[in-house]
Amino acid sequence: MTPVELSRTVLRAMRAAADAGELRVRVPEDARAVPVERPRAGGCGDYATSVALRVAREARMRPLEVAEVLSPWLAAQPEIARVDISGPGFLNLTLAGATAEALVREIAEAGLRYGHVPGDTGQHVPNDARQLAPRDSGQHVPRDSGPHVQIHVPCEVRALVVADSVRRILRSQGTLVRVTCDAVPDAAWVDVLGICVDAPGRPPAALATPKPGLASGTLATPRPAAVPAPNRPSAALAPEPGFASGDLATSEPGFASGDLAPPRPAAAPAPGRPPAALAPPQPAAAPGNLAAPRPAPAPGDRSTSCPAPTPGSQDTTPRPTPGPQNTTPRPTPGSQETPRPTPAPGDPLRLGRDAARWALLHPAAHDRARVTPEQGGDLYVEQRESNPLFRVQYAHARCRALTRNAADLGFTAVPGDTPHPLLDALADYPTVLTLAARHRAPDRVARHLVVVADGLLAYQHAVLPRGEEKPSAAHRARLALAEAAGTVLAGGLSLLGISAPEHL
Repeated sequence: MTPVELSRTVLRAMRAAADAGELRVRVPEDARAVPVERPRAGGCGDYATSVALRVAREARMRPLEVAEVLSPWLAAQPEIARVDISGPGFLNLTLAGATAEALVREIAEAGLRYGHVPGDTGQHVPNDARQLAPRDSGQHVPRDSGPHVQIHVPCEVRALVVADSVRRILRSQGTLVRVTCDAVPDAAWVDVLGICVDAPGRPPAALATPKPGLASGTLATPRPAAVPAPNRPSAALAPEPGFASGDLATSEPGFASGDLAPPRPAAAPAPGRPPAALAPPQPAAAPGNLAAPRPAPAPGDRSTSCPAPTPGSQDTTPRPTPGPQNTTPRPTPGSQETPRPTPAPGDPLRLGRDAARWALLHPAAHDRARVTPEQGGDLYVEQRESNPLFRVQYAHARCRALTRNAADLGFTAVPGDTPHPLLDALADYPTVLTLAARHRAPDRVARHLVVVADGLLAYQHAVLPRGEEKPSAAHRARLALAEAAGTVLAGGLSLLGISAPEHL
């Protein structure tokens, strides 16, 4: 079970508690509003969620009380075996049937889509930029729309490679992505590195979710600015209820996420009252005009300069908006992002597609990539143990060789209960994808693939029978575990745009 699927399970439990009247909160529709992650030090179970701390203020209850309300509803879900409460209100979840056999069977059934959000949301590729897409990318124009992000990058090779990999990872988590660039990428980058952009040129505003009849990748037409009414302030001085300062209003009926909200119609002024009263009108203020400014308080006067407004007046005192407990910045769906990783110090094309993409993606975005011979960039094209890319691709090739050798011996893989440290790395893969999508960090996927590859290479010698030993149920279970690791390696390499060779 992926963290996103478990988030939906938590939402179902919240909805059941709200319907029963035990919890008075507004249950969100998007599973991303309920983060589920691996428990931290001191926690227990397979996953943990801080949803009780997030909704405690809205429910007017202490987080521990919210957790106690949700605990029995979560325990009633078939996917959850046990629920424990820790700290101020964290819910620790232990999955039902979280055994080695269940995990290996889940990976075998999901294949390369293990860790992905169910349902293919598609990919936006404009008709006039299809020549920029690699022929084997399998990208298509979607018929539906969903959460989407626009990524705009400078015309620099590393920024484009990172954006291309982030696109693939976000797509695996159910998010539509448009990648735009300041200029048309170099043809060599497209041919060698498989870079794909949806539209060149700097967009004037964030792209909106495509509507029927709007070509994918087309820049959204900016809406005309609203003309301020006579004797009315040109902009609201207080934020709209329910929206944080600086956010675009996206709750208008009929408008998709990411569109600018249409101007609200101006309310007709009541006879004898100012149309936009910012404070109670003074006697000297004429009807229809803004209230006259209040005189400054006399020196020594400690009384407040903003008395409570009279009934019927507009209160513009800003109210603090309760923020989420998690301080990790999360881009709003439909927003425009401009990632700027450290530029490549040289030309990576001489390394070839796989080595060049690995050299640009394996370091974190703020670290310098090694692509020149002076920096040791030639390491990524050498077949040696010190090359992490070689270890990952070699581990995948060894997995395929184990399957072929087992077929020659007359047996196939059958999932079984085979405890091994490699299972932890396989079980953590969906969480790695979720975090990589949230932080726009493909380097997390690359580093996790190295962990899986090292575990598989250390395990491969125990998979096949030795000497005169005959294949048994244990060998079939070990082979199934090795094939599951190979599936994770192939799926992760595909998200990085790197090939997974069958022979090496």
